[in-house]
Amino acid sequence: MDRLTVDTSELHKPLIKFEFSSLIQFEGEDEETYEPEVEVDLLFKLERVCNGVKECLRSWRYLKEFDVEDPEERDNLELEIEISEPFTVIFCDKNICPGCCEYRMVVEGKDFEGEFEFLRVVKPVLTALIQGYVSCDY
Repeated sequence: MDRLTVDTSELHKPLIKFEFSSLIQFEGEDEETYEPEVEVDLLFKLERVCNGVKECLRSWRYLKEFDVEDPEERDNLELEIEISEPFTVIFCDKNICPGCCEYRMVVEGKDFEGEFEFLRVVKPVLTALIQGYVSCDY
């Protein structure tokens, strides 16, 4: 999705505030069933790679589920959904690895119900604000 490299080698006790934002868009449908359903389940993960070691710092779930229940179960129903909405998360990390680390936000599809015309995550942006004390070793 998006990534950035952070260098904290000149900072003492660095604190990094991350913000990730994107737009989630999908159009899905379920037709000719007694209980039509459209579901999108995505997992967003903020990963850090320092000195070749990757770890997941935090994950966030995006879940949208729409269904129609026909209490008398006599008619086939249709469900059509079109969504375009922002998805934003904020996370703070106390970087304990001096030097350069890569941070990246990745997305994984977990579960889907219905038929989709399209499903996409657009305009992903990962930003970082770094605060720390400058080392004065001279």
